[in-house]
Amino acid sequence: TIPSSIEGIGPVAFYRISNLKKVDIPDNVKRIGALAFCKSGLESVTIGSGVKRIPLRCFEDCDKLTDVVFSEGLDSIDALAFFFCVNLKSAHIPRSTTYIAKYNSGFTLTKEDTLKLAYLDKFSTPDNHDAFLTCTGMTSFTVEEGNPIYDSRDGCNARIETKTNKLIKGISTSTIPESVKIISAHAFLYGNTPKEIYLPDGLELVEDDAIWARMEKLRIGPYLKSIHYLAIELADTICSDRRDAVPISKEGWRDFHKQYYENKVLYIPEGTTRYYQRQPWCFMKIKETNLLTGMEDVEEQKVVCRRYFTIDGKEIHAPIKGVFIEKLIYENGTSKSRKVYNNY
Repeated sequence: TIPSSIEGIGPVAFYRISNLKKVDIPDNVKRIGALAFCKSGLESVTIGSGVKRIPLRCFEDCDKLTDVVFSEGLDSIDALAFFFCVNLKSAHIPRSTTYIAKYNSGFTLTKEDTLKLAYLDKFSTPDNHDAFLTCTGMTSFTVEEGNPIYDSRDGCNARIETKTNKLIKGISTSTIPESVKIISAHAFLYGNTPKEIYLPDGLELVEDDAIWARMEKLRIGPYLKSIHYLAIELADTICSDRRDAVPISKEGWRDFHKQYYENKVLYIPEGTTRYYQRQPWCFMKIKETNLLTGMEDVEEQKVVCRRYFTIDGKEIHAPIKGVFIEKLIYENGTSKSRKVYNNY
């Protein structure tokens, strides 16, 4: 327990205290030192409103930590603060938190952070990585509504930089909202990747190494300007809604080798094979389909009727150039609708 007279917790104060189970940090505590709880047996922690900053590697390698409660008033969470907290279940970011370290974030260290300890030689070398790197057990990651920097719009279970519409950090239960324009480098990493990922229509860029873990299916919306080769390499099945081939980022061309892709299946819209036969997509098993190329539609289904509507709901006889709604009715009586972009 921490007395009401205490205003600070020093660096490495609870380092390797294996029988530490629960700590409630009261509001009177204003400062926590770097590595304060690193490698401890901590299972639950509540951080009071007096703490403005969670410093570098504060809870690193607390592999029994399952619950953490942040209070309104927290301003920043530094790099690797929860590194290797593999059993951490959730994180709810307060409105007041305006800085969370991310990959290549360029943060600077204070004098307190640069404390020299002979048995912590890695401490003297700063890492600019995500504060929640390798928290592979997380099932919920949300931001309090009203936060001026970040949001978790549309129940996406991810952290988005509001101003840039850039998804900074995702977990295995995340979805990517239609309004997201960029997926940041290292957004989905080390066990924090969903089994199925849909890169939505409005997405413009997937940065290098944004997705770096095996997934079952990857669906590509029609407007994606560029995709890094690793995202394709790590997907077993790829479904593309584009009428022409998605460009591979220039940095990835040199590593795009046939042996990595020849056993993958690429589902593409009917009539587009000529585009996908170009390098490097030609290495894959290409299958045209007149079905939707969404995740649930790669299996064979018999379409018995197609109906078309304008974006405002007026039925039309055939597809039109631009945006329209396509409704498919299947043999079993079920139906699906989707918004379609046609540039022909």
